[in-house]
Amino acid sequence: MIKRDSDLHQGQKRKSTASDLLNESGTQKKFCASIAQSSNQNNRSILISDDTDNRLNNSPGIHSNTTNNLHGMILSSSSVQNGADGSLNKVGKENLNDSFFDDDILFASKIVEQSTEEDKEIPVSYIRITHNENECLPVSTEDIFAALQLTPSLEVYKKYRKINQLYEWQKACLTNEKLLGGSNFILSLNPGAGKTLIAELLILRELLVNKKDALLMLPFKAIVDEKMSSLNVFKSVFGINIEEYSQGIGQLPPNKTADRNTIFVASYEKASFLIDSLIIEGRLDEIGLVVLDEMHMLNDESRGAQVEVTVFKCIQLAKKIQLIGLSGTLGNVEVLCKFMRAVHFNSGFRPVKLHQSVKHKKQIFNVLPDGKLQYSKDIKVLGIPHEKDPENLASLIYKVIPGKSVIIFCPTKAYCCACIKGLSSIVPKKMREPNAKKKKLADDLEKYFSKENKDVLIQGVLAGMAFHHSDLNYKCRILIEEAYKEGTLCVLVATSTLSAGINLPARMVIIRSPLVGYAPMTKSMYLQMIGRAGRAGYDEEGEAITMVNDSQLVAFKAMLESDLPLCDSRLNSKAGYLLDFIQNLMKLEVVSSVTQLHRYVGLTLFGIQNENYVTIVNEQLKQLIDEQMVIVEQDDLKFSLLGKAIVVANITSKESNKTLILDIQEGIIFAGKFHSIFTITPYDLNEKIDRQTFLSEYYKLSCNDRKILSHLKITPEEVQKVGTTGSTKESVPIRRLFFAMILHDVFREHIHFSEIAKKYELSEETLTNIIQDSAIQAHKILRLATEVGEELYALTTTIPLIIENFGRYTQKDIIALTRLHGVGNARAKQLYKAGLTTYKCIAECSIEDLMNKKIPNLYKEQVVKIIESARKLSR
Repeated sequence: MIKRDSDLHQGQKRKSTASDLLNESGTQKKFCASIAQSSNQNNRSILISDDTDNRLNNSPGIHSNTTNNLHGMILSSSSVQNGADGSLNKVGKENLNDSFFDDDILFASKIVEQSTEEDKEIPVSYIRITHNENECLPVSTEDIFAALQLTPSLEVYKKYRKINQLYEWQKACLTNEKLLGGSNFILSLNPGAGKTLIAELLILRELLVNKKDALLMLPFKAIVDEKMSSLNVFKSVFGINIEEYSQGIGQLPPNKTADRNTIFVASYEKASFLIDSLIIEGRLDEIGLVVLDEMHMLNDESRGAQVEVTVFKCIQLAKKIQLIGLSGTLGNVEVLCKFMRAVHFNSGFRPVKLHQSVKHKKQIFNVLPDGKLQYSKDIKVLGIPHEKDPENLASLIYKVIPGKSVIIFCPTKAYCCACIKGLSSIVPKKMREPNAKKKKLADDLEKYFSKENKDVLIQGVLAGMAFHHSDLNYKCRILIEEAYKEGTLCVLVATSTLSAGINLPARMVIIRSPLVGYAPMTKSMYLQMIGRAGRAGYDEEGEAITMVNDSQLVAFKAMLESDLPLCDSRLNSKAGYLLDFIQNLMKLEVVSSVTQLHRYVGLTLFGIQNENYVTIVNEQLKQLIDEQMVIVEQDDLKFSLLGKAIVVANITSKESNKTLILDIQEGIIFAGKFHSIFTITPYDLNEKIDRQTFLSEYYKLSCNDRKILSHLKITPEEVQKVGTTGSTKESVPIRRLFFAMILHDVFREHIHFSEIAKKYELSEETLTNIIQDSAIQAHKILRLATEVGEELYALTTTIPLIIENFGRYTQKDIIALTRLHGVGNARAKQLYKAGLTTYKCIAECSIEDLMNKKIPNLYKEQVVKIIESARKLSR
């Protein structure tokens, strides 16, 4: 269990009343004034006093020898500074003990953790290992498995992964002493080079040899699903657990089994919650290895900060966790290695030759290794009328399909639909001839796909192609991916989300426009997309063609010739991620003083890249003080009553600062059921609004409800604009009102679930997701109201009734069953009522067993599919 400052000083601090916690103290005012003053100064000082020295000496991750060297010392940024790139300006070094100071890694305001039980290896400088593609090591696959102590697993692994020999770079990597010794590594390799094998073998070593758990972090739910299916073959043969953590799946904290270790296959979001739950339980050291796939997502606007914070906790709050970062598109690797304390291993190896080219008008240009373009040939244009194929797309793919596969990347979902609509009528005739498999797929999609572009999708499927983007629900996506893998479909038209991780290779990749959405494509995204072409085991070569017009050519050429973009921290983004991080460290009781907070933030990627991070942290603290979230007394840092309530309720700073608390305070006297439902409606639901239904339902509300909505700044004038302006982006309050109307209907028990879905033009699966998200939000607000107490008493009496009502549609077991092939909400309830409550129960049934349950309208063909999918999901 981590020993915390709060444990050291119990009984020494004055107990505060609730009113004290909600009011700004004189000390806070002085602190705020000092922040305002210090933000105008270039130099800053940190005084490490006797009291601070004691705290650092007992806080997680600080070696006692380190703090002794710093006792009573004043460190000024005028003498010791780190640059924006993380490097140290080497001045004033004589103030520190040379024995613990490493030039390129440690600096005064960033005291790096060393475990007292097992010293962490910290590279003295950036270490880069570049594998020579022509280098051949005199070691066999058997030698590699022996080095990993996995010799008993060799034949089983080779059988299931269908490999005989490892690539030379894999041998070099897996025999590296630092990797085998537990050092953190960042692997930079081309897509398809075989990074997954390295991750799998290290994970198996961690479970079978080191007897610790492993965490595999993945960016998207679709990739989690794929990895679960891929890894599940090892569950029985190696005697290990494999648990999924994504969306609503995964227990927190996880159960600990005495006889076997676990691979946690988690989305980035769920990995964050998993790590936090283990920290709270004092069990973080049960994990020995964390593999971060698609590491370039550190630069992602929405999830980069969460990934950075999770990695930070694994480095700073555990005795020893080995981290392996995987990516082929990282720019500033040196800085990332400092953050992760990692060795950089890279190789230009590509198992299948990839030919890159650019189409401009009717000419093809080869992309040279330096990114420059060289004329190759004119396109051989097919005899298709120009108006049907103005971009000559059919002329590019005709030589590949239907024998081989093609992925076409489009900038938007609308672009994907237009592409399918145009191509499906001009592809070769033999592709347009429907067969039994295409008809079956079209029938299935007809049942499960409810969006407005259904006709386009069905038309495409009958011609051997389909789109792949966020409009597809889980069942439709799986159906399309399986049809593509088995060859029923030979063309996928997709948005950029398909470029990351999912194993859907193609002989040819076409990028229809160098845009992602409406923004120019980055080099990392370009490399991710073309990496889908020509994968080992599928093709002997691959081809990637990017289509550009006159206005795009110059910018696209500049991108090709540029370096990979820098991977910058997203903690300081405007979305409130740094505020959330500060509150999270306080909630986990990792920090209880401003000094500690400065030190820990300094160890993040954000701290390494921003020399003024202390000033920025102080500004964030001032904001939290102004909002009555935290209290600062001298160096002590603690939550106010309101701040504690918000953190306990897991409400983000974005919600608490801007919307939720204001909404609750505006309507503190809750007038009626509809107002209570509106209060628990989430802020980020994104389904399309049916405007006609919206206006009709608004005018059915009681006068009292409309009056309350006006008080919450949703006036009749604002509502009327929805039907007259033609805007496609409604305000957040208007969107919440629409979804509150849906939830209000759900609350009325006399309206059938399917009728509600039909009324608002939603699929039953989408409606279930809306209810589940709202139930989660209701639980958050109930926890908030319970913590605050009397002031929000009205919520503590009304919300439990709403949660109980929603419970009819949010039973976890029933929701889980809707992931089975062809199982909607109604069918899931039938299965559950028949005693088939888990995937395992259904997987163990024979066809006859399930038919004997006499479930209404369940036919043999459906039973076969349900059992097959249950066996997949239960592995």
